[in-house]
Amino acid sequence: MSPWQDRYSIVERHTGAAVVVELHGEFDLLAAASLTGCLLKATGDQDHDVIVDLRPATFVDASTLGVLSGAYNRMRGSGHRLQVVATRPLTVRILKMCRLDRVLHLVSALPPTGELTASRSAQGA
Repeated sequence: MSPWQDRYSIVERHTGAAVVVELHGEFDLLAAASLTGCLLKATGDQDHDVIVDLRPATFVDASTLGVLSGAYNRMRGSGHRLQVVATRPLTVRILKMCRLDRVLHLVSALPPTGELTASRSAQGA
């Protein structure tokens, strides 16, 4: 493990019809590759919504915004959506300055559990 990897972590959990990806720590160019891999996997089957929780992230740079944009583009037209949870004023400000708040579904909290487990047709169990 690289000494830089202890600056960030990614926690992924499946909750009903959504995959929640929590970003903890500093997300810069070094973390972008890990985040890209995680979101490629999460958006790959396009059989569920993906929620990226930025609340635990202490730093988000342009490379992270690019990864989020790429995930949005992969999901566009699938009938599912990419939601981004952000409450830190600087993070919200950056998303708005880049006008990503117009593209990404930006929210301030995770949806209630009932909405996360809403039934959707999915293959497998």
